[in-house]
Amino acid sequence: MQALPGETFLQRLKKGKVSAAIMLTVVAIFILEYNHATTTIGVMAPFHDLAYGEYGGYLYPRVRDHGEWWRFFTTLVVPRHGLGLFIFVWLFFEYGFGLERALGSLRFCGYFLVTGAASMAVGELMMPVPTAIGTWVGVFGLTGAVPGAILGMTGSIGKTLADPMGRWSLFFALLWGGLYYFLGASMGMPINYPSILGSIVIGIVVGAAFGYSTRRLVPGLVAIGVVSALCLSLVGLVSSGKVIRQGELVDRGKPVSGPTPGASPGQSASEAKVAELARKLRAPALQVLERFGPLPFIPETTGGLSDSDYEVVSDALKALDAAVEDSTDLTTELDDLRVRANLLLGRHTKAYRLAEALEHDLRPQAQALRGVAFYAHGDFQGAIDILKPLAERAQVEGRLPEVRYYLGSSLFKDLQDKPSLEQFRRYLALVSEEGQPRWREDFIRQARAQLR
Repeated sequence: MQALPGETFLQRLKKGKVSAAIMLTVVAIFILEYNHATTTIGVMAPFHDLAYGEYGGYLYPRVRDHGEWWRFFTTLVVPRHGLGLFIFVWLFFEYGFGLERALGSLRFCGYFLVTGAASMAVGELMMPVPTAIGTWVGVFGLTGAVPGAILGMTGSIGKTLADPMGRWSLFFALLWGGLYYFLGASMGMPINYPSILGSIVIGIVVGAAFGYSTRRLVPGLVAIGVVSALCLSLVGLVSSGKVIRQGELVDRGKPVSGPTPGASPGQSASEAKVAELARKLRAPALQVLERFGPLPFIPETTGGLSDSDYEVVSDALKALDAAVEDSTDLTTELDDLRVRANLLLGRHTKAYRLAEALEHDLRPQAQALRGVAFYAHGDFQGAIDILKPLAERAQVEGRLPEVRYYLGSSLFKDLQDKPSLEQFRRYLALVSEEGQPRWREDFIRQARAQLR
């Protein structure tokens, strides 16, 4: 399955037309995403969901609420950031062309779609946040598919390990799979390692089925059908709103109540029960968090809460997290408070990851918190996209003037100096009256400093 001696780049492209088409599509979409973005994208800085989703990237809310199941497949060619593009092109060039030559273009195309979609589903089932990256699962699946295909074609583990590409790709899969597991599970980095590990395992199984079909057609096609059905059933589970929590397959859930007292007329008895429980849990947490204002202050330098305040907020967050662990129905009922507490504690990455659940909570404060989480995480364009429409609504501006402050801060970080100064001026005009609460003093002081 190696490249032939003396084989040129163009010769490899001719023998792997599907591989070439996929690789060039990924590069082309990256260019489109880059042109769509209004800020410079770094190696690891992700494209905003607006750009990522526009070109077919996987976004769970779009799958759940709009039935866009096809995103499980299109996301395989939509890079999330520059590093994703680099890894995809590198590994796809190394393994994709050889695997296509061995399986044939049609089988290779089928393998790529089935493995990629199933791996995305595994990531969503086992670790919904952070979302899996389609281009990564696509290429890491290749590292498993190469030895799998050789095993299917030869029926011999010995021959599989004797093949240089099979041996090297298996080593690569174990090395990088272990590394990502360590970084995600042990170090707590925002990496969806179940999707990467799943792509390697699924790649081996699916690759073996497709490889077997080259040796024995009819039994091989049956194997492909069975394996594909199992893989696509995972996609169906995610599309129907399922997730694995504490070893059980449960509903992922979505907001059913909110902080407003009283069950909605359209709520079922179970939803009303969840809403009532959520209100009881929210009350003590709100009593703590309201001391720091509806939108937490993010200091520009080190500092923040005093030791005593940190302990109080930390205890409130622990209670909220424990409630979510005990009942998955409460996950999205309490996420706005969990985002708020994590921001106060300086846990910006955790707040950013939790903010995904606030996308469909249309309350202005929840959306404003989402914008603040994006700002704190460094996704300034994302924060601008969220906060700007809120700031233009008079009722929101009057009740949550800090939306103007964070819009100004995001514009400033995005190197839009003049618009940012205008937002700071408008913020100070909104809070110019005497008798402002103590928690607002930091906002006012920082806004004035920006205007000097």
